[in-house]
Amino acid sequence: MPDHRTAPRGFRLYEPCAGSAALTLYLMGASEQLLPYQGNKWRLAPRIAQILAMRGCVDLSAVHLADPGPWGTVWTLIGKGVAERQRLTVMIRELVQLDPRETYDRIVQEPCPEDPAELAARFLFLQRLSPAGRAVGWTDPPRRWKTAGFNKSSAYGTRATQDFGGVRPMLPYLVECLERLDGLRWPGSFSAASDSFEYPARPPKAWIPERTVVFIDPPYLGTTGYLGDAVLSRDAVVRNARTWCKWGALVLISEAEPIAPLMDAGWEAHQLKAAEKTGHAGWSQYDEWITVSPHRGGGQQRLFG
Repeated sequence: MPDHRTAPRGFRLYEPCAGSAALTLYLMGASEQLLPYQGNKWRLAPRIAQILAMRGCVDLSAVHLADPGPWGTVWTLIGKGVAERQRLTVMIRELVQLDPRETYDRIVQEPCPEDPAELAARFLFLQRLSPAGRAVGWTDPPRRWKTAGFNKSSAYGTRATQDFGGVRPMLPYLVECLERLDGLRWPGSFSAASDSFEYPARPPKAWIPERTVVFIDPPYLGTTGYLGDAVLSRDAVVRNARTWCKWGALVLISEAEPIAPLMDAGWEAHQLKAAEKTGHAGWSQYDEWITVSPHRGGGQQRLFG
């Protein structure tokens, strides 16, 4: 079976709710996620890539990531190039040399830093230590960190026992993952923004470039995002998706269920299953639905089929 990640058919990918950008990293050839993040799509990324391949989108030529939270700052910095990625890695490596508990307590008691690199380094440090990968965010200005707590096992590791294997400290592993970013297949254009509603992440008002894909991964309906309920409502998701589709984009939306207003308008839904390793019970299954804009005549048909 051909590898759809390397086939020479380029497309532009916008992720207006990027978070940890698992799909983008997978399409760039990553073999692992940057760090655990609750709700990310790492285990589902191969299936989503297959859906893209069925629509003729099999290789990245450009990426734009946007996120209103700390991830927006992280990707903006990482996307600036090798020098900024190395700077970020050095700052995290310095944090790793300190005692994790003491460093964690100090960071959460201080305001979020103004310097983007320092903010990104502290966020990744906190997120790597978050229990079960729960999202780390910040309060309204003046910004202070909001965390789900401190995971001692991730910070210090655990020794192997007769019944369970050992766990290595995870902060050094974060440094290794950052260092491996330089070896990915970076597209010709990579940009990011720290606001989901800034162009080009927001819906366009005119025709968009050919072979444009928009992957929207909002907080599940009925859940609270890490920045609160008002960040992106279901109505806003549907409205934005319709606008992107109207102007020629192939749109995919990730949710816990098919999105009824779009299904009624002729969109299609794919049910995905992914195995998730649990701490005590082996592997459990959870469902995900990807609602996809339809094939159309005219411009979009020429672009995607």
